[in-house]
Amino acid sequence: MRERGIRTEFRGGDYAERFGLKSAEDCATWTELSEFLRVNREVAPYTEEEERETEEKLRELRRGELRGILHMVTSPGTAALVRQAIPERLRSYIQEAYYQVEGRPPVQTVPEFEGNIIHAGKNGEMSEEDAAKLIGLLKDRVGILLGGGPGYPTEASRTPLLRALEAPIQKNASVGGLCLGHQDLGVLSGGELVRGVVDAGPQIEQATEAGKTHQVISRLAGPQGDAAFGAQMFNTAVIIPGETATVLSEGMSTGHKPISVSYTLDRPGQGFGTQGHPEIPAGTPYQKEEVLQEDRVLELEGERIIIPRGTTEGMAWIVKFATDQGWSLFKELGMTPEDVRGLVDRHRAYPTLGRNFIGPMIDWMATRRLKEQR
Repeated sequence: MRERGIRTEFRGGDYAERFGLKSAEDCATWTELSEFLRVNREVAPYTEEEERETEEKLRELRRGELRGILHMVTSPGTAALVRQAIPERLRSYIQEAYYQVEGRPPVQTVPEFEGNIIHAGKNGEMSEEDAAKLIGLLKDRVGILLGGGPGYPTEASRTPLLRALEAPIQKNASVGGLCLGHQDLGVLSGGELVRGVVDAGPQIEQATEAGKTHQVISRLAGPQGDAAFGAQMFNTAVIIPGETATVLSEGMSTGHKPISVSYTLDRPGQGFGTQGHPEIPAGTPYQKEEVLQEDRVLELEGERIIIPRGTTEGMAWIVKFATDQGWSLFKELGMTPEDVRGLVDRHRAYPTLGRNFIGPMIDWMATRRLKEQR
């Protein structure tokens, strides 16, 4: 059965010292794909009726002169996934803004929101025009969704965004985070960022007792109530939450360290984030369905990296990023050319939660905001 599974380990960077790891076996686990698919089949689907109820909440908040949810895009690769996972009725309530850091690959934009690009320098420099635009885009929001992306919240280039978030947080906006966005919330709430490499494909994570009652995480447990569900991950940091945070789920891919967390920002439970990538739409290989028609050959430190014919375009993009712009970061954290070669494994493209996570996350933002208003 092992050939149908993914071996996951985390190492490099600060992980080994911080978590007392002595060998790869200390932090390795196997996720059997049959089990991964089983637990996600048991996830409660986000229904059309629930979608209509969420839409009515957003409509009521709009009547109260609040603008919809702002999806802050910082990644060259995940915006399309989030966009695809947003339930159709809710899309008119979601706007996008693009946080483009100097020297990073271009973020994905759509024509409707191309005027919402904000430029930040590597050292955190930002023009007065971009700073004003950022503040204006964040103002009067029901909620803010911070997407995934390359980089860390502790980098200087991220500072202008984190500072700009202070105003909407004080105005009680709900804030959700995915991957890097989750790390942003962890740092904002006083958590510790531990760097390293999680070499991870599909992973099964477990809801905590607190998670079993959380509006989003509770629905992932399945009808048997075993509180297990699958998440897709490839990340380079773990957040150790601060004292005011509540852990909602833990994952084997980070040695049972926190994956989903409820954060206290200005108010308890105002933030909610997950280190994984639940936005990957159900039934869709990672990012792009098109497959390569012939082998693609790359080179990394004198070694050939072959992306075989039949690999999805999305997975090929990740491998190219790892051999190009992302290599200096991954190498620093302990990644090897062999790890990059492993990224083309087709099993890593298995689907996860998609709209069954993003829909409830949007509903959580709207529900929480209405509750505070009434």
